[in-house]
Amino acid sequence: MNAQLKIAPATGQYFKVLADGTQVPMTDQRTDHVAVLDTTRNLLLYPQSIGVNGKRARQEKLKEAVAGLDVLGGNWRMADVNEAASIIRRDRHDPAVDTNLFPGIKPGWHATSTPAAWAPASAAWFVYFNDGGVVDGNLDYEGWALAVRPAGQ
Repeated sequence: MNAQLKIAPATGQYFKVLADGTQVPMTDQRTDHVAVLDTTRNLLLYPQSIGVNGKRARQEKLKEAVAGLDVLGGNWRMADVNEAASIIRRDRHDPAVDTNLFPGIKPGWHATSTPAAWAPASAAWFVYFNDGGVVDGNLDYEGWALAVRPAGQ
């Protein structure tokens, strides 16, 4: 689906984006949104954790699953550590995100595309959406992924 994103006047940081590209306020209680627009970063975030066949997987397989996401025209990629950590809410737990905006985020480890400096070929940063932790770990570790893409594509 190649729905054109319809940009609303920026009156808040987040908007829910529907399948046709229409935006509704983040306070809207509907749950049929397919993305969240972060107006501060000009970024779309997929509101669900990405796995492989509904399960956790290694970063390499998660990257493939994210790239195959066909929502709002595709072009999704795995979030980097800053993008993933940006949705952490310190007043939430299990998951540590706003579940009205991100109803499908699992309270578990999410691999990011940011390599860990101590071993960039074999380790990356992970965001733990159970309690909002951010740590580096081995790429063999299985987790989930958060999909993002620039808004307006």
